[in-house]
Amino acid sequence: MPSHDSLDGGSAHINVLEDQRYAAMKTGDLPALERMLANDLIYVHSTGLVHGKREYLDLLRAGTVRYLDFHRTDSQTLLTGECALVSARVKTRLLFSGKELEMENHVTSAWARRPDGWSLIMAQATPLKDAHR
Repeated sequence: MPSHDSLDGGSAHINVLEDQRYAAMKTGDLPALERMLANDLIYVHSTGLVHGKREYLDLLRAGTVRYLDFHRTDSQTLLTGECALVSARVKTRLLFSGKELEMENHVTSAWARRPDGWSLIMAQATPLKDAHR
């Protein structure tokens, strides 16, 4: 859940938010995602498809996309002003329209600190070469 905390602890705080977001995606915790995602979210999938918050949550709600597992490595966090950028390599196992897929992407996430706390304002997944099966 986004926090109104200060940046004390630096990237550790943002990494906790990322852990919470991936956990909510895996368990289908839509109320938690509703709180974490900014209303003006830009979510760029590894296919290049772009969704806003409502469209992304609708995909999850309908069961079109169901995340089974995530494994994040090589995570780096950059804090600058009221924004935090996270870059990581992410292996994902998911069901898309009932078909199980495995993919490996480089994911960049942007968090903004707003009056009501931290919110995810953008996420972009870039496929790693030959990593989608």
